Amino acid sequence: MHITSVVLLLLLVTAVSGPIARLLRVPLPLLLITCGVVASLLGLNVAFEPETFLLLFIPPLLFSDAYLMPLREFQELRWPILLLAVGLVIFSTLVGGYFIHWLLPVVPLAAAFALAAILSPTDPVAVGSMIDADRVLRRFLHILQGEALLNDASGLVCFKFAVAATITGTFSILHASFGFVLVAVGGILVGIALTFGFNFANRILSRHGFDEPTTQITLMTLLPFAAYLLAEHMELSGILAAVSAGLSLNQSRVFGSAQTATRLRGSAVWEMITFVFNGLVFLLLGLQLPDIAKQGIDLANRAGDS
Repeated sequence: MHITSVVLLLLLVTAVSGPIARLLRVPLPLLLITCGVVASLLGLNVAFEPETFLLLFIPPLLFSDAYLMPLREFQELRWPILLLAVGLVIFSTLVGGYFIHWLLPVVPLAAAFALAAILSPTDPVAVGSMIDADRVLRRFLHILQGEALLNDASGLVCFKFAVAATITGTFSILHASFGFVLVAVGGILVGIALTFGFNFANRILSRHGFDEPTTQITLMTLLPFAAYLLAEHMELSGILAAVSAGLSLNQSRVFGSAQTATRLRGSAVWEMITFVFNGLVFLLLGLQLPDIAKQGIDLANRAGDS
């Protein structure tokens, strides 16, 4: 099947899965994953490189979550969010590391901590997709969304500590902490700087009568990709750059001096992007599951034979 037909088919399944999920009263992500598994078993294969997937889906989805988050609630709940984003990740890393080492003694403890650090941060894409906003308290929902956006930093520092200990046998807390702060803060500053430049250019154009919604929204759509690519090129955190760009644009109320119609259209565009991309993420996950399960079974059989 041609790649164009595959993309159109995935978009169609994403669009019609919403009403079907409501009719069947099942979570939409589970329905999409099931559709992906069925399509894979029927012979539909989609090859996707991890780097391409990370660039195409993660920056806009993180940017969208940050951009659409209510800032007043985020500021009011900043301490519970920070406690979960830092404390819970560290706790999950420690407990998960010891559990993995107990379950697989051949895995060194430091390597087990590294694996647990990868798994400990909550995925903001999954949080936003799995929760039914109509059945969850708004305060609880805002805490989970805020924590999911910020826990990448604490998960990264835990991972760096564990990797350093695995490679060298020892590590310097001061050196690793400095490196983490540089990567995290640098990524945040990149996102803020690009958003500031975007707003500044937009104000200049608006003063001269070039307040065209389609052009501005198109440029805003490219903003998370620019923040992510620039930060990664500078060996900083592209994920935090995309998040900070979304929060900065949210703080500036989208376009500053832009027309109300432009701001409303921008919000509608990002809601559509979030819906479509979330659906594609879970469909692609379902498409990959049979191959992942097959590879896991093969590895288990080889380990049993040896």
